[in-house]
Amino acid sequence: MAGAAVRAAIDGLHPRLLLQALPLLLLACAGVALLGWLGWEAAIDGARGLLQTTGLLQPVLDGLDARGLSRLRSVLAPLLVVALAQPLFVIAGLLLAARWLAPAAARHVVARRCPGLAGAAGHQGAVTRDDAAARRAGADGAPVRHPAWPWAPTALALLAPLASLPLWLWPPLGVMLPAVATGWLAARLLGPAVLAGWASPQEQAALLRMHRGPLLAVGLVSSALAAMPGLLWVWQPAALIFAPLLAVAAAAWTLAVYGHAALWAAHPLLPALQQWRAAAAPGPAVSVPMAAKPTCPPH
Repeated sequence: MAGAAVRAAIDGLHPRLLLQALPLLLLACAGVALLGWLGWEAAIDGARGLLQTTGLLQPVLDGLDARGLSRLRSVLAPLLVVALAQPLFVIAGLLLAARWLAPAAARHVVARRCPGLAGAAGHQGAVTRDDAAARRAGADGAPVRHPAWPWAPTALALLAPLASLPLWLWPPLGVMLPAVATGWLAARLLGPAVLAGWASPQEQAALLRMHRGPLLAVGLVSSALAAMPGLLWVWQPAALIFAPLLAVAAAAWTLAVYGHAALWAAHPLLPALQQWRAAAAPGPAVSVPMAAKPTCPPH
């Protein structure tokens, strides 16, 4: 998998992939900037009101007082907003990457390393969306379909930020618990997203089962990297002043990380699919000459 990570890093600098990812990157950054401009102050006011009217985070406040960190009470409201919003932004970046970047990564890897998947005679150059949509049946004869959405890992990843709130007393545990849940979700999303349009359901199930451990490693490593901006709020609470601006940079970082993760997952999966098809394909027919009709000797 280390070699696949290096190939993914090199392929991520390909101009075609960069141009394909640029509109999504600009759209995501603009959306985060708009949310920060419109909702940052309102979110802080809501968090401050929640802290004043409920005892939801009273154990956290008592823990701060016990540790001599009472001065952090003033930044607890913006920290609560960041603690809830940052994992959600990471999940949103993962979903965007799985939906738009993973198919582009798969086409790129197929064009460069798996010409046998591009058609009977293979394609020279990039594989287009029409090529991916016109895939023939898999080696087992089943039609190529998109996988079902993993609802259970998605729900777990969305609930992890709430479950991690008490852990913010022991950073970086408050950052890493949502990262682990998101890593599991990434492993369940990126593999099927890369194989979608290329492998039949039976082929997908077999390949994902064979690569379950490596895909989980890809998801966990990538989600840990995507969660790294969250450590900034823990180590430098003063950076919360610039949170709306830093959130835009964090969105770009998240998309870049999961774009690399899609390429990282594609490099072992698609060559394995090509080998699977080659092994399942029948061998060339061997023509057996007909035996010459015996002639009767003259009497």
